[in-house]
Amino acid sequence: MLRNTLTLLIIAVVFFLINFTAYPSFTKRDDFYSNASIERTIRHIDKLSVAPGHVGTGTHTRSRRYIVDALQNMGLQVQMQKTTSLNSRGDRSAPIANILARIEGSDPEAKALLLMSHYDDANYHSPGAADAASGVATILEGVRAYLERKQPHRNDIIILITDGEELGLLGAKAFVRQHAWAQDIGLVLNFEARGTSGPAYMLMETVSGNQQLLKAFKETGAPFPVSNSLAYEIYKMLPNDTDVTELKKIPGVQGYNFAFIDDHFNYHTAQDDLSHLSINSIAHQTTYLTHTLDYFANHDLDALQSSVDQVFISIPHIGILDYPTSWNVWIVIGISILALIVLFIGIRKQYITWKTTFDSLISLVFVLLINVGVVFALLAAIDWLYPKYQDIRQGFPYNGYWYIYACISLSTIITLLFYSRKKATTEVHALIPALLWLLVGAYLSYAMPGATFLIFIGCAALLLLGLRFLSPKTAEFVDLVLLLAILIIITPLIFTIPTALGLQSVWISSALITLVIASMASVISRTQHYRWQYIWFLIPIWFLFKAEQISDFTHKRAAQSSLAYWIDADTNDAWWLSNDRVLTDWNRPYFQQQDNDENAFQNWKNTYYQWASRRSQAPAITPEKAQVTVLNDRRYRDQRIVSLEIRPASGTHHIRLLTPVKLEISRLDINRSVVSESAFTVNANRPIIRHYMGTDYRVIIDMTLPPDSEMSQLTLQSYIPGIENIEALNVSERPDNEMPMAFVNTDVMIVNQSMTLPNQQ
Repeated sequence: MLRNTLTLLIIAVVFFLINFTAYPSFTKRDDFYSNASIERTIRHIDKLSVAPGHVGTGTHTRSRRYIVDALQNMGLQVQMQKTTSLNSRGDRSAPIANILARIEGSDPEAKALLLMSHYDDANYHSPGAADAASGVATILEGVRAYLERKQPHRNDIIILITDGEELGLLGAKAFVRQHAWAQDIGLVLNFEARGTSGPAYMLMETVSGNQQLLKAFKETGAPFPVSNSLAYEIYKMLPNDTDVTELKKIPGVQGYNFAFIDDHFNYHTAQDDLSHLSINSIAHQTTYLTHTLDYFANHDLDALQSSVDQVFISIPHIGILDYPTSWNVWIVIGISILALIVLFIGIRKQYITWKTTFDSLISLVFVLLINVGVVFALLAAIDWLYPKYQDIRQGFPYNGYWYIYACISLSTIITLLFYSRKKATTEVHALIPALLWLLVGAYLSYAMPGATFLIFIGCAALLLLGLRFLSPKTAEFVDLVLLLAILIIITPLIFTIPTALGLQSVWISSALITLVIASMASVISRTQHYRWQYIWFLIPIWFLFKAEQISDFTHKRAAQSSLAYWIDADTNDAWWLSNDRVLTDWNRPYFQQQDNDENAFQNWKNTYYQWASRRSQAPAITPEKAQVTVLNDRRYRDQRIVSLEIRPASGTHHIRLLTPVKLEISRLDINRSVVSESAFTVNANRPIIRHYMGTDYRVIIDMTLPPDSEMSQLTLQSYIPGIENIEALNVSERPDNEMPMAFVNTDVMIVNQSMTLPNQQ
């Protein structure tokens, strides 16, 4: 039992050290990093996150002025790039104002280094302290500290604070398409956030190989590198584009994203404020900026190109270990040969037989099913006990980390208990798990080359198994060391997966830790007194107790709720809408007469508003309608050209122009200054364009259609925030323990109006 307790203790210690010492964990406000002040950075964040600052708000304008003033106070000349921008898909547009400054280097022929973040906030309620006032503030303070040191540098340094990032990377898009400096860029350093705490991950953005990018990053000497090649493989599969995605479209440009993702439940909510933002995460971003700026300001940025990819993993206090992906095939062959040798020794010594192999397989399947089943049962119990957690749109509740700890510790303990039972032959039980890691690694070497380092878990397990067969006493001295190496590899993934993908994916972490312990089953000692080990279950029980203590909603961890008012200005039909799966005391009164006709509701959603989960009759008011003028609707050669001028009602945040029929659009112009990149198709009852008004309450839309286009009507929807300010609606104030739901249109009035096009000329 003592050995098994030691094994459990090692697992716990490694988990703690990997997760809590990987980045600056004890930062104070008066700390400095390369002359960059954490206190000054926090002051910048405070000024940039006083209120929600999405495009078109007064806060957004004040943030822009603040950034301009800060750069000018450093002695820099500031440029404003004001234009209309259209995203790559051609369905979102807005007037944007990028902020630029340039620090000239000694070599005018060298490529420039770009420092980038964005200053617009998410709609409608997020102050954006982390996303991305923290990135802007890190750049402002980092550049100030750099200039104060008066270090000579070879490359020009361009500062780009983009606008409209939250609306579809619109500022970065405009910079790439329209600004002369875009062609000077050689490398991008982008500072972002997808949560409000945790270590900042370094993710490379490259159109070719990452070898030189990784080599250069290691040479910067950044003291707390957190990254691995599997994280980027997963990142590429997720719909999480950043401004660097647009910059990569410039030939030869590559980049680094630095972003922290913990406390993801605050992302794009009213809780993305300074009080929820981790000072440790700010410090980590600062270390990245100061070291990379010092290095890349003098590095040959053309030398970062490479056709070779590296497999890599960062280890706290050691650094980044890496090797070329071209080694993958030889590593797979080498570990396969090792597996054959171990199998040969085991069979010759009669450790491995058909019976023991089958027993190993059944044992692994059994313990995996138990652990994954227990996790799913726990998740189901959480959903049953706390149904409102389903409305946390980020998929991660406030006590989610305690649930992760509970699930991981439960899986660890169940696996240890299973393999320490009285009659188990633990040496051979490790065979199938070790071979499984080998097979997974071999598959990943082709499917996801960056994940191939996982094969070393199988390698360590096979080594230990071979030692057990040859010299059990020697293995006694090696097994815990190999277990330690495996835990260092796997621990970051066990916690990152449910943090990035949501709590419902914690079963993957459970399966991983089960496979790790099963593959090292020979570490576990058999004991006749294994029943005493049930005391270990106090650990997950304590984690669940801690989760229960913060299971309620408070003003610091508010419940998400939504309410929107939809009015058809032509028919006067009015509805309350909500995206909530579980209503709250605040919005429940509006749905006393809820529409329960599922077919009618679904048809209405398909036509007007596909995201609502419920609707109820609402009092009709007389809203101000948008003014729509048809400037042109004529056939010209083999095309039909439709031009509209739209002046929405005051206070409108954005408009959606929908078509009742399927349209083939060969060209879309917005404000006659930006054009769609290619032709596209719009299905019936879907938006042709979503335009964010900014401070310009006028937009001109030009559509080029086939000459036989049957479009004779369009629908315009105006989204006007602030239904709580409309007296006729009598919307009550939210309680302190609730906040507007993230990622949805809530607290808005949606005015729906139709328009008929005149006869074509």
